[in-house]
Amino acid sequence: MYELFEVVLPFIQGGLEAAGQEAGENAIPPAQGEPAAPPSIPRVAADEAGPSHPVKNTSLESSMRNRIVRLEQDNSPYLLDKAKGDYWAQIRHELDHASSQREYNIMADFDNRDLRIRERKHECFRLFNRVLSEHPDLADQAPYSPKEAFDDFLDGGAGQTGGRASGGKGRERNSFLGKTLDRAP
Repeated sequence: MYELFEVVLPFIQGGLEAAGQEAGENAIPPAQGEPAAPPSIPRVAADEAGPSHPVKNTSLESSMRNRIVRLEQDNSPYLLDKAKGDYWAQIRHELDHASSQREYNIMADFDNRDLRIRERKHECFRLFNRVLSEHPDLADQAPYSPKEAFDDFLDGGAGQTGGRASGGKGRERNSFLGKTLDRAP
């Protein structure tokens, strides 16, 4: 314990001296026979600090997790037919292994947008099923299964939103689904 104190004491004295000089007070003189402490605590070089880990956006991650659980409880067909917990586990694994803050932010943003699209598809599909239950004769008129017809409608409808050249297909689909939900009864 005493050895630790001997190592730390010069830094404490240096800090007190610096603080005393800034405040215009008399600084504590170093003990006799000891060299004067450096005026400030030395900083560790960036490469000596070890690997930096991205700062997690716990609020966004918690939100995404809860939204995925809601979709799982509704047995959403838009979670890639994964077992409960697997969809979130895959996202979490990718986020946990991001090599930089930039990569983490890009992946979190992408996964959040992707989840919004899945939520909107699920909500539209839920409304579609309600309409089918109220009008069962409509299902008989479909050339193939109502789910496949609905998915084809979504895929075809996303292209009718006035596509932009800047690669905004996900935003287009999200916008289309939002407009579809806004028109729902």
